Amino acid sequence: MANGIFRFTTPITERMLSVSASKQTRTTLRKCWPTRPTCSLLFRPLLTMLNFKSIHHMKTTVILAAISILFFTSCRERIDMDLDNASSRIVIEGSITNENKEHEIRITRSIGYLEEGSTPAVTNATVTITGDNQTITLTHTGHGIYKTIPAMAGIVGATYQLKVVIDGKEYMASERLNPIASIDSIAIDRANVPIQPGVIWEAGKTYYNLGVYCQEPGDQVNFYVFDAFKNGELVSDTITKQFVSDDSFINGSYIYGMYAYQVEAVPGDSVSIRMYNVSQNYYDYIVGLFSAGMSGNPFSGTPSNVQGNISNNALGYFWVSCIEEKGGIAR
Repeated sequence: MANGIFRFTTPITERMLSVSASKQTRTTLRKCWPTRPTCSLLFRPLLTMLNFKSIHHMKTTVILAAISILFFTSCRERIDMDLDNASSRIVIEGSITNENKEHEIRITRSIGYLEEGSTPAVTNATVTITGDNQTITLTHTGHGIYKTIPAMAGIVGATYQLKVVIDGKEYMASERLNPIASIDSIAIDRANVPIQPGVIWEAGKTYYNLGVYCQEPGDQVNFYVFDAFKNGELVSDTITKQFVSDDSFINGSYIYGMYAYQVEAVPGDSVSIRMYNVSQNYYDYIVGLFSAGMSGNPFSGTPSNVQGNISNNALGYFWVSCIEEKGGIAR
């Protein structure tokens, strides 16, 4: 909060990481974005046609519209869209945080845009992560999931490099683990109105606003992702349920209970909020995902690729972040 002003933005809808003319791999990210106009461009010409001031003009418009319909319905041409034959691409997703745990890297291959089923897992990869003067080889545990075994914790200030080798081809990415502000406490306030765009309240249920109290660092630009938990279970498990923002209006300020999430709960439920400090590149990647799938144009082409930080034309993103979390009881 700077001078009593908070910056609130609108969350994106659930997005999928996709290939040009190829099936998508789900990702769980959310971008806050300014609200778009609800009036469609296709609706505006209808408003013009409904001009009752000139009957003659309306008759002319109706006649021309009828002629246009006859013309376009009488001229038909078959268009074959080759959406299934796009070449398969490697998709790599995963992260390293300052938590002491088994971190995961998931590797799959993309499939055709119109194909059904899940993306096939890559089970023959060699995966290593190098950082803080050590290299760890990850273990494949099934279904394309590779884990750091034993558990490890990322070190603040270290740069971590991911290296994946599949059939002799190398895929690499690197990110730095930046520090994060400490959360002093969280706000758990009974909500009176929805504050999370796209979320419709259900009758008879109670909702709580979750906010954070913390000193936002002023010596660097920060980009945040927020997750929410209820009774130990992740609530923000899809793109539409996460909250992402930069620190444009709060840089260097103390944040007094700024609401970052709204959750359905009942008195006695345990709730918590988790804050990530991600890189600008990862933030821009999320913006790209939003822009690629939220045009609203019914004549848009096949979903386009959003390139992450994986080399050799692979899709996905390897991100690194510190985590800060606080919780409490809903009253």
